[in-house]
Amino acid sequence: MTTFTFPGKIGDALHQWPVAFWWHLETGNAFDVWLDQTTCGPLKRLIEYQEGVHEVRLMEGIESYGCGGQPWHFNIKPEEHEDRHFVHCGLRAFPQRQLTLQAFEDVPLTLEVDKKTIAETPNLRAPELPKANRLVLHGTGACQHNHQTPGFWRFLARNRGLLESRFDEIVFVGSPEDRDVGLMAYPGWQAWDDGGEFLNLASYVQASRMMIGCGSSNVVVAGALKTSCIRVHDAIGEAPKVIWSNLGSNQRNETELELRGQMEALLDELLTTEVTA
Repeated sequence: MTTFTFPGKIGDALHQWPVAFWWHLETGNAFDVWLDQTTCGPLKRLIEYQEGVHEVRLMEGIESYGCGGQPWHFNIKPEEHEDRHFVHCGLRAFPQRQLTLQAFEDVPLTLEVDKKTIAETPNLRAPELPKANRLVLHGTGACQHNHQTPGFWRFLARNRGLLESRFDEIVFVGSPEDRDVGLMAYPGWQAWDDGGEFLNLASYVQASRMMIGCGSSNVVVAGALKTSCIRVHDAIGEAPKVIWSNLGSNQRNETELELRGQMEALLDELLTTEVTA
């Protein structure tokens, strides 16, 4: 049995997931998925729902998260798993390019899919919900990298009126703490609870018209589904922001400063489809 391992946090795993997705499409073979048990529990049901997945396990063995999840091979001893062919999708070193493309470069597989097709094709599926002219928001109280207030909140303050004019619903998602922060700042908007399950989140985002968020796993879900998305980037050391970008023509990753003055035109560009029930 071919087994794909994803040792990083949820966002890392979702960026690396297209390797397994395209391997299944090209080979037609089923496969197992092993995820980090400490960070990826909310992903288990979502990955189980995907075509080609035989079994998903939450595994121990990750010791640190400074560069994705390390060790990227879970300290797996091949002689203890002789019935498995492992494809380890974790980061061997700090990434030098966008995370999905880095994963395709690192794994010992020969896949025929081209970069444009990878970028524009949804690689997750979720149960369908009725479509809505809804904007999904995700912000955290503090940036996990520098512990400062994310630029996402300055972005919302500058664009509140514009967003309210374009969407029938504006809804915060994320942890209870994330949602509370959002509703404290914008009590007239809404919040939605995914119950700690990314399968539920994926269905909700898939049925929405756009997502805007800080650098987090929630915006990676939108990128995988190819729901229009804007990621409001906060600096992560000196690393180029493209490393954490979603792939696709309806995806953007810009700082709050870069987004100033261009939001009306950007919404016109990204909101190209009408909502149908």
